[in-house]
Amino acid sequence: MIQIDYYNQAAAYANQGNWAATAQLVELGLGSTPNDARLLGLKALVLTINQRHAEAETFFRRALNADPTNAETHNNFGYMLRMTGQIEDSYEYFSRAVALNENYLEGLRNLAYVAWLTDRYEVARNSFSRYYAFKPDDPKIPFHLAELCLGHGDFPQGWRLYQWRYNRIDKLREYRALDLKYPVSPLPSRLDGKLVVVLPEQGLGDVLFFLRYAPILKARGARIGYGAEAKVRRMVAATGYADELYNEQTILPLLGRSLNICAGDLPFMTGEDNSTPPPVRFSAIPEKVDQARARLAEVGPPPYIGVNWRAGMKAEVDEMRLFKETSPKRLGEVLRDMPGTVLAYQRNPEPGEHASFEEGLGRPCPDFSWIQDDLEVLMGYLAVTDEIVGVSSTSVHLRAAMGLDAKVLFANAVEWRWMLEGEASPWFPGCRVYRVHRKKYIDRELGRLHKELHESLRAKGLR
Repeated sequence: MIQIDYYNQAAAYANQGNWAATAQLVELGLGSTPNDARLLGLKALVLTINQRHAEAETFFRRALNADPTNAETHNNFGYMLRMTGQIEDSYEYFSRAVALNENYLEGLRNLAYVAWLTDRYEVARNSFSRYYAFKPDDPKIPFHLAELCLGHGDFPQGWRLYQWRYNRIDKLREYRALDLKYPVSPLPSRLDGKLVVVLPEQGLGDVLFFLRYAPILKARGARIGYGAEAKVRRMVAATGYADELYNEQTILPLLGRSLNICAGDLPFMTGEDNSTPPPVRFSAIPEKVDQARARLAEVGPPPYIGVNWRAGMKAEVDEMRLFKETSPKRLGEVLRDMPGTVLAYQRNPEPGEHASFEEGLGRPCPDFSWIQDDLEVLMGYLAVTDEIVGVSSTSVHLRAAMGLDAKVLFANAVEWRWMLEGEASPWFPGCRVYRVHRKKYIDRELGRLHKELHESLRAKGLR
């Protein structure tokens, strides 16, 4: 009688993403060998794909009871736990998978991600490095290593690896089709008269962040062309560090006729990869400041506390995306007993968010979301707002560039600009950091925010 290898046939279908065929073969196999550990594990994976998580857990445990040495089953169970939000438990199973097979690449990659998400940064860095040694063609891994290095303060290694970020690669593919002349090593110490064109590639916050490296190029004698979207162009011009400003269209004829550098490569290309230059200073337009001051006086008494609770683009699954969010209600509760007037500076609040914040605050809160549409208006309000509290956003970047402080809620584990540990960042002098990215830290950090906000207002003579 011919023995049918149900497992290998089912596994082949699983590798093709044909889960219906996988399920059929698994059932046939279990019909003849109901305690086959590999088939039990594969059934658990099929149930996970079909989001039948409670049933999947039962079969994962049966599979591991039958064979506790199967690294793939440990890994797949960890995957299911991660997808259902059980991050700490998933770390345990990914760790077991790698302990059973130290060269198990999928396990190493998963362990690295979950170690990062649970603040085990050295484990994350080591696991990513081991995985990358086997898979140097995976473009995501050096970028994640860059973020970990930068967050740890290993700036030279971080900036070297930062060149692998996704948006830079996509942008260079686009530009190189137009015969881009791009340096592959740091620029020389003298650039007398050379035009260096800084290419836009990231969001507004990053345009403002990396502008701090422009004075270094100017000091070497370079002429600087800066690519910037319309709403920030006049602000960049006012710094005096950009000799010419371009948009996406006017920058194209310069490609191939000048030195071109993506904004995020400036730390590496300038050779200033082990320093933290201060933000370039911006000043609010006096007329906008006067208008903001008059409007706030109509709304309520000082001190004025501006807040936001969300920034960035939400991803459906990938926790590594730079999306930042904290609970509006919990933030409102922290500010409930603050004096003066609390103002909602949240850009594009989603339905129910403002009401949730007001519920926590215990009183009405004026909605000033509209100021986010015009940066010059926004800067006017930031200049007369006594405290800014919220997740990292354009408001925080501008506030720092104006030489003012902010209370920043670190709400995403990949925000290297705010470092991975500590209560401050060398990139934003004067700003305080509150690490609310883990449930276990929230009460402690929001308690510290409440205490320090009262102390800050007292020190400023505002209560």
